[in-house]
Amino acid sequence: MSGYFFKLMTDEDAREISRWHYEPPYDFYDAVGDQDDLQELLDPKRRKDAYFSVRDESGDLVGFFQFEREDKTVDVGLGMRPDLTGLGLGTGYLLAGLQFARDRFYPSASRSR
Repeated sequence: MSGYFFKLMTDEDAREISRWHYEPPYDFYDAVGDQDDLQELLDPKRRKDAYFSVRDESGDLVGFFQFEREDKTVDVGLGMRPDLTGLGLGTGYLLAGLQFARDRFYPSASRSR
């Protein structure tokens, strides 16, 4: 998987992502684990323009990113489809998301938490 494509999340993608299940001890990433996060994911008005579906070169949904601009920075949240975790894809996936954030939001500062 070398190429990732980002698009504003659709309701269909949000519903699919809400059904993803991670094996313990990572099951706390399941969308149903936090009802407020789940409602935000499923509500287009709450998702606004912050949630992006990520597809691979075959068009398959592989994950999502959430970007929230705050002044000169962009906060990043993300998820990867459970069956793709643990395969060594994380670094490339994260770097693709960070590059997308730089290109779309033009942050002029960085910070760590």
